[in-house]
Amino acid sequence: MWNYFIFFSLIFLIKTQSYVIQNNKTDQILYKRDDKVKLISDKIKKPDTDPSSYKLIELTNRLRVLLISNPDTLRSGAALDVKVGHYSDPDGIPGVAHFCEHLLFMGTKKYPGEDDFSGYLSTHSGSYNAYTGTEDTNYFFSIPHNYFEKALDIFSQFFISPLISERSVEREARVVDLEHRKNLQSDEWRLFQLEKSISSPKTPYHKFGTGNYKTLVEDTRKKNINIASIVSKFFQEHYSSNLMKLVLFSSKTLDELEKYAATYFSDVPDKNLERPKFTEEPFGKDVIGNQYWYKPIADKMTMELVFPITSQIHLYKTNPTLYLSYFLQHESPGSILYFLKRQGWVTSLSVVHEYIVSNTDNFRIGISLTSQGLDNYEDIIGLLFKFLKMLKDEGPQKTYFDELIQIDEIFFRFQDLPQLTSYVSDLARNMQDLYLDDVDILRNTYVSEYNSTHITQLLDQLRDDNYYLFISTKDRPDEWDKREPWYDSEYKVESFSSTLLEKTKNYTTKYKLKLPEKNVFISEKFITKNVSTNKTTKPVLLYSDAKLRYWYKEDDTFSTPKSSVFISFKIPDYSSSPYETAHSSVYVNMLFDYIYSTHYNAVAAGYHIRLLSRSYGIFLSLYGFSDKILVLFDEVVKSMAKFSPSNTSFEISKQRLVDSYVTKEYSMPFTYVAGTFPQLHNPFLWPSSDILYALNLMTYNDIYHFHSRRFSSIFYEVLVVGVVSYQTPYLFELYFRDLSSKVQYPYQVLPPRSFVIEEGSNYIYELALPNPLETNSAILYSLQFGSSKDPRLVAILNVIYTLIRSQLFDQLRTKEQLGYAIRSMFSSGDALLSFFFIIQSQRDPYYLEHRINAFLYKFAVFIDHLTDEELKGYIDSLITLTLPNYKDIYEESSTYMYTILTGFYDFDFNSKMIAVFKELTKDDIRNFYYAHFYPSAANRRKLSIHLKSQTLETVSVRDLSPKRLQYYFKCNGLVLSLDEIYNLIEAIPTLAEFEKEIEKLLKEKYPDKDVSTVVAQAFEYLRKLYQKLKEDTIKDYDAVHFTDIAVFKNSLKLSPAPLPILDWSKYKSKVV
Repeated sequence: MWNYFIFFSLIFLIKTQSYVIQNNKTDQILYKRDDKVKLISDKIKKPDTDPSSYKLIELTNRLRVLLISNPDTLRSGAALDVKVGHYSDPDGIPGVAHFCEHLLFMGTKKYPGEDDFSGYLSTHSGSYNAYTGTEDTNYFFSIPHNYFEKALDIFSQFFISPLISERSVEREARVVDLEHRKNLQSDEWRLFQLEKSISSPKTPYHKFGTGNYKTLVEDTRKKNINIASIVSKFFQEHYSSNLMKLVLFSSKTLDELEKYAATYFSDVPDKNLERPKFTEEPFGKDVIGNQYWYKPIADKMTMELVFPITSQIHLYKTNPTLYLSYFLQHESPGSILYFLKRQGWVTSLSVVHEYIVSNTDNFRIGISLTSQGLDNYEDIIGLLFKFLKMLKDEGPQKTYFDELIQIDEIFFRFQDLPQLTSYVSDLARNMQDLYLDDVDILRNTYVSEYNSTHITQLLDQLRDDNYYLFISTKDRPDEWDKREPWYDSEYKVESFSSTLLEKTKNYTTKYKLKLPEKNVFISEKFITKNVSTNKTTKPVLLYSDAKLRYWYKEDDTFSTPKSSVFISFKIPDYSSSPYETAHSSVYVNMLFDYIYSTHYNAVAAGYHIRLLSRSYGIFLSLYGFSDKILVLFDEVVKSMAKFSPSNTSFEISKQRLVDSYVTKEYSMPFTYVAGTFPQLHNPFLWPSSDILYALNLMTYNDIYHFHSRRFSSIFYEVLVVGVVSYQTPYLFELYFRDLSSKVQYPYQVLPPRSFVIEEGSNYIYELALPNPLETNSAILYSLQFGSSKDPRLVAILNVIYTLIRSQLFDQLRTKEQLGYAIRSMFSSGDALLSFFFIIQSQRDPYYLEHRINAFLYKFAVFIDHLTDEELKGYIDSLITLTLPNYKDIYEESSTYMYTILTGFYDFDFNSKMIAVFKELTKDDIRNFYYAHFYPSAANRRKLSIHLKSQTLETVSVRDLSPKRLQYYFKCNGLVLSLDEIYNLIEAIPTLAEFEKEIEKLLKEKYPDKDVSTVVAQAFEYLRKLYQKLKEDTIKDYDAVHFTDIAVFKNSLKLSPAPLPILDWSKYKSKVV
């Protein structure tokens, strides 16, 4: 009997336990309890500080899924990566893969609405995005937990049964076109496409991946190709579950996440597709050995050496590119960058290792040049090859490699959790790398095995006969004889000069190049405190006097060996004018350069050093391992005290800042207008053009005298969070004693106030976009409210922001096609709150202003019909977002420091806001909206910025009504379809050219009619009509226009000074 019992017990165990199937990579465990799931690994290596549980599974359709259960997170997220990108675009139709990405969001058989997914996420404080790369298309989103399962259901249908319908093609193709136009004046995009265009046409790298309206609609129509059918075919031929990787991240248990994966993604079809593989060499002899002069949009000088190398993807454990990058980017004395900066030739140097195709990578060395560096660019390259030769002569150094292994292991063990959507997106992409062991999929970089051969082989490929060169400058050459076809970039190609070839082989210099010293900042002790069940939620004030306030919070949340130290140096009159701002910025830039190079070993060992110039003074932050962070802090402050500016460092920092401000001047319009807004509200922020003017006038003598007085009077506000060896504030007094001696008066350390827009105001600030070639304009439409310390006000604005966000994108971008970049947001960083809309568009800002007004009128109806249950859903999502949920000590510290710098010191603000959320009613929201947002409200405080393109016409082609134009011609016996008119509008930038093309088209159709007269009369009438309509609209719109920021600011009052909400004694620790 016992034998039978044992026998059946064994049978039972066999039936209920998992069994193992061996393959050549991992042990796979097939669960009999659920034939939809196969366990690949539950032994994923994770950081010591990571509270998550991980499991890698595979569904029956061979879709691999990484499940992440994190008990501390308040949001869930997912990402799916498909192993296909624009390399697989059909020949002759650029942009199909990208267009497919867009169309998958436009409805599925189960959820046919175009905004079913975006609307659901917007309603519940979610976010989403996607990108199309060369060989990957990546989709991702995040949302509060309660709404995760439903979002997954909608999301999964993208890959099961997308509609890809004709109804979406026209509108979404225009969205793709707007996305492309947004990038036309971006030097990064222009250079990227230039390199693609000079590559071999036989390689997929040569392709134009974004696509535009012309490639997707106009050209396909001319060829009688149905683009929707092409995209459907692309989806069918390239989207298969065996080429997909999925990541699910949530506080849900692993079993719950496994169930979600099996339930919603098992029906993704497995078409048993092969991975695309591309092996054609992109860069042959016609590219290698050439220098490409590129004429940039922004007046910046850069140089990039590009070495095509054999694929390194399978060498991730020996990682020779990381080894070489470490030396090339090092800034300690003896390094190449240290010398180049002190020569005044470069402002920065970076190294990027980049996958190109299956058997080819690029090793890029990018250098930002000064004007003197441009004059000596051949010497820079010569010195670079001399440095590479030194590395070859010295041979691979195991000592340094061991340091890198040690640093990499420490980085991984104690890494901070990245931003959620970036994390899941990157993991889904990393899972596509078949060379990566399953247990290592969480590692971004990994170096564990020293292999001198791999290092030598890589160095052997960094030869002077195996690279090509990009030089970006407006100053040279005298003639630009080529244009890149997609972005119209001007460039010129030259072979390397004989002098350059000689310098790369035999460069001589007195400068002694050497390898860095042993890194003493690599941490050896990892000090942690246990996580507390009774966590503190704010720092305490340990010390306060006329020169210093010291705040401290011990880590009781993360049990990590890291700490942060934040210091604000509040300096009187620091930014009192554009000249003071320019001087301060150059000085801090020089100081940071000195600190960064002096303490580069600390940076290499994982410590973060930031030194920023702010309107109130200087901001210093240090973040890293607790055992040595105060040692680093001591050394940094000593460096600040003994720093003495040199003429060379002055020229480098001045050039860097000039480049920075020029870049701002040539930034995308929506970025530029967003940067302009704070200048209208903050009394110590100035227009970039004024600061640029001051920078160009500045001399070394100015900065030398500035240095002698700058630290004469400082108030220090210090915050330390973590576990440090010393908590005594007197130590900080000791640190700062060499920096300043004067005591400040209380009024000198108050945070900046904001200018108050009067009730009933309607201001329009008009300015021209500096970039003469940018065809887009932009508007920032803002509404100002009360104090940012009012939790009720902030809570109401949060609700309205969430409601508006759920409707704005669909109305203004998808339906009205106003532009690709459309944003709504509100700012609580100043003394007063502001809510604003930003649109970048080829339309006139006046038109955009009226479309925003129309939206605000229409949105009032949305609020009127909002049910209490719907409002509760929005508010519940906001409560989740408002709860403290820091991902690391740095984020926690940043939140506390932000609270300190507001001047209100209200560390309980979020708790107060949550209490308000719970009491808000629909009437509260509705009444506030009608009083402060509704365009005809009497007490609105509105200011908009109209940033106009220099190419904008008084009456533009986009002002015209295609239907009115069609009707006019029809009345004169001339028939044009709306498609023909729309296609010309998209293709033709100016009204005069549009008129000529209309005339040409009609003459082809009606050669026997007097077309010219009819067209001339039509456009004469339309110009006058639309110009009068604009003039009447502007006249009837009761707005005050201005163009001078200084005059405007001088006409306004300032808000009350921010003051602490409690007496200082209430903040102090009872222990002290």
